[in-house]
Amino acid sequence: MEKMNALWVFMCMALVAGLLIPFQAAMNAGLGKNLGSPYWASLVVFVVAFVAMLLYAMIIRNPAPTASLYAQPSWWMYLGGLLGAGYILMSMIAAGKLGIGNVTVLILTGQMLAALFIDHFGWLNTPVHAMNLARLAGTALVLGGAYLVNKY
Repeated sequence: MEKMNALWVFMCMALVAGLLIPFQAAMNAGLGKNLGSPYWASLVVFVVAFVAMLLYAMIIRNPAPTASLYAQPSWWMYLGGLLGAGYILMSMIAAGKLGIGNVTVLILTGQMLAALFIDHFGWLNTPVHAMNLARLAGTALVLGGAYLVNKY
């Protein structure tokens, strides 16, 4: 039962993370418009995120990893920051042209498609979850929803 309660906590965390994405897209698009540049706005977003995470780590007194620990991950694991920068910039630019709803649904669609393949093949050292009819049907429903939201 304890494991099930922990699972619900993580599911709620994921749901809240998803709820934040449209707000983030709207805020970032507004910042880009007001600054007159999505590129500089993206930089501001990452500076604010850096300061926030630094303060949070200091408040909870989480010790910084030793220098030797930074050499342990594979080089490609550090590219997550580059992907994050690309995500922020692209969603900021697209939100200003397509609207928050359309961008959010398209982002979700991209996430579902990528997740299917990452899970199926175990890319990036992730656990394998084979593609099956149920997972494909669920993704097809998400894609259908994305189509309807974008069309109407």
